[in-house]
Amino acid sequence: MQRCRRDPLGWLESEQNNLVNAVELAARSGLDELCWELATTLVTLFEARGRADLWERTHLVALTAVQEAGNERGQAAVLGSLGTLHLYRGEHEAAGPYLTSALEIFERVGDVRGQALCLRDLARTERRHGDDDRALVLYGSAERNFVRAHDAIGRAYVLGEMAHIMMRRADFARTRSYLDEALGICRAAGFDRGQALALRRLGQMLMYQQRYEAAERTLLEVLAMVAASGDLVGEGYVLHDLGRVNAHLRRMEQAVQYYSRSARIRERILDHSGAAAVRAGIVVALGSATGSMRERDLSGFAR
Repeated sequence: MQRCRRDPLGWLESEQNNLVNAVELAARSGLDELCWELATTLVTLFEARGRADLWERTHLVALTAVQEAGNERGQAAVLGSLGTLHLYRGEHEAAGPYLTSALEIFERVGDVRGQALCLRDLARTERRHGDDDRALVLYGSAERNFVRAHDAIGRAYVLGEMAHIMMRRADFARTRSYLDEALGICRAAGFDRGQALALRRLGQMLMYQQRYEAAERTLLEVLAMVAASGDLVGEGYVLHDLGRVNAHLRRMEQAVQYYSRSARIRERILDHSGAAAVRAGIVVALGSATGSMRERDLSGFAR
């Protein structure tokens, strides 16, 4: 138990096979409530370690279990999580029907936190479609529901996403305000992953402001945090950011090293589209010798 408290993700990973088997055993035993709760709890591990295959495997088992039992709240939770899985894979069109179905059930059963999670992810699909205004409306609804559900961490995530939109609009005062609030929430809760997410957004903002040295210092701090926690997905993202920072600073050798490390991680977790985007960054870094990089690299702030 001491190791579990000290390194919960490490403990979950060490017990991963047993926990996946437990999801399947619960389904076979007719324990639908235990089945879906365990499957959705394991998402924290699967997301951080890039195990989309196990995320899908456990959730398809759980979905069958809750459907056969007529467990509406369980169905909503699993459908919503499958929607998040599609977003994680970059399959935004596929995510929508899962999230919409889950939201309808959560509204019917009065689950406010479930509604907040679905609204948050539906906002992400709107951002993918280029409708930031609609995304902000959905994020606002999600934030209010997280407050009603007393879920401060959920609210902090939404604040970080709204900050990202404000950054892309060059509204740096509101960006910083949202990020400071998100950081305060995560620090008070001792939630390291949330702190890393908010600090990464801060590093991106500094990069967008062309304050590259400050951005590098912030992103190196984030890199140390995600590496220490074993968050492979986060590590892949921040290495990509550091590649861009070093490319802007005309440190092309370092930029390529960061990009290459990011690409290897993306390939390891089967994020092939992400790996391709990083490799495109290598081409930009090697081929750019003039000052238009800021415009050409803007697409890199999309995630």
